Formats: sequence, C-alpha cells, structure tokens
Amino acid sequence: MNPVESQPLVPTAGVSTETLSATTLRDLLDLAKPRITTMVVFTTAMGLWLAPGSIGAARTALLLFGTALLVGSANILNCWYERETDGLMIRTRNRPLPAGRLEPGTALALGIACGVFAIPLLALAINPLTAVLGAIAHSTYVLVYTPLKKVSPWALELGAIPGAIPPLMGWTAATGTLSLPGWFLFGILFFWQIPHFLAIAIYLEDDYRRGGLKVLSGGGRGPRGGIPRVRAARSHGTGGRGVGPADDAVLDRLANGADVGSRRLRSLILSSRRVGFRNLTRTYIVTTLLR
Repeated sequence: MNPVESQPLVPTAGVSTETLSATTLRDLLDLAKPRITTMVVFTTAMGLWLAPGSIGAARTALLLFGTALLVGSANILNCWYERETDGLMIRTRNRPLPAGRLEPGTALALGIACGVFAIPLLALAINPLTAVLGAIAHSTYVLVYTPLKKVSPWALELGAIPGAIPPLMGWTAATGTLSLPGWFLFGILFFWQIPHFLAIAIYLEDDYRRGGLKVLSGGGRGPRGGIPRVRAARSHGTGGRGVGPADDAVLDRLANGADVGSRRLRSLILSSRRVGFRNLTRTYIVTTLLR
C-alpha cells in the first residue's frame, strides 16, 4: 500500500469537523458583530453609571459579560437567519456564513447557547428584572425586527426598541426598578437610533434593495402622505441652515409621489450633521414621507 494512501483523510471544510484555527475563531467572533456588541455593552455601563448606588466590581463585570453574551447571541442568530440575504448584498456577502466559511448549524447552535447561558446569568447574578429586559430585547431583535426587515419599513422603528433597552438594563441592575430616569435613558437612545438608521438605510439603499430588505421604501406614500405633511415639516424648519430651496423641490416631488432617488436625501442627512440634532430630527420627519 502506498504510504500516502494510508494517511487518514482530514476534512477541510465545515467548522463542525475541522480543528479550530485562528481563522475559524475569528469568523465565530465576527458572527457576534463585536463592534456593535461593544457599543451596546457601553450603553449598559452608562445606564449603570448614571443610576444611584453601586453593585460592586464583580457584579458589574457579570452584568457586562452577560449583556455581551446576550447581544452576541442576537447578532449570531441574525446572521444565521439572514445568511442568504447577506449573500446577495455587496456589504455583507463576505461574512462567514454567506461566504461558506462556517456551517449554518454551527452558528445556530452557538447563538442559542449564548442566549441560554446569558439570561439565567443576568437573573442570578444581577436581578430577574434585568434578565427579563434582556430577554425582551433579544426576542424583539431576533423574532420581530430581523424577519420584519423583508416585510415592512416599520422594522426600523421596532428595531430601535431592543437597541434602547441596554441602558435601561444598566439602570435596573443598580435600582431593581423601572423608574422614570431609566425610561428617559431608553427614550434618548430610542429617538437617536431613528435618524441614525435612516441615514444608513438611505446610504445603502441600493444594496438593501438587492437583498430584498424593505427598511426604506422609495416614493412610498405619495399623495396619500399629503402636501400638508410636507408643508408642516417645512414650516418647522426643514428649510433652515444646510437645507435650502433645492430641498423644497425634493419635498414637492415627494408629496406628488415621485421617486427622487437617494442622492439628494442622502445629502439632507449628511447636511444635518453640521447643524445639530434638531435638524437631524427634522430630516427624519421629511424622510418618513418616503414610506
């Protein structure tokens, strides 16, 4: 027998049968979207920091670790669910699942395992209320927001709910109650996300359309949205600094049901960055006319 032929065959594809390499570990970490997870953990820490009292260093570490696991779980399950959609979009087609570097079953098992571990950890190490909030955020993101992105533009608003819960979790970790200041933290992050996500949706409109996502619909409501809505938005300052007569023409075309494309609307979003949060909110009012 040839010595080469006597060597056992080593599988070269599939995470479930291969030795975990540095590349595989990096792909597993990428599924959890570490930058997004880090930002969410930061907002949780800010909620805890702003709350009265202290839970100590050890419990703080467990809170942040549990939150990271829970957010990572939601992101992994999102990647698993959207793997075919991701393969259609330029921005996401090189992610581990659509690129074929990981098996879907591996991602599904990892996402479920992280979530199953995180919620009891938060309940036992912090308090049941914080764990319940985490479970609501997780289920809303995975079971509502993720599938709704292919159905309705309202996915954007609903998706802001789980994104706004983490600072409230930080607050309840310290206080054990859903008091008014904690809700203020929730509201601040909720309303910040709307124009933020709209700007992303407008910037990536072509890619989202390619993937069949409906987080932003072009030329949507037309006359049903009504000229009064356009006039009201304009009268509240959308013609202010950074937004001029050309934007009035865009609004008129929107009111009459025209599809003006994304370039001018993108400039509206970007210009609002120069004039502060007030115009950013006004820009949100205008861009919702597209739906």
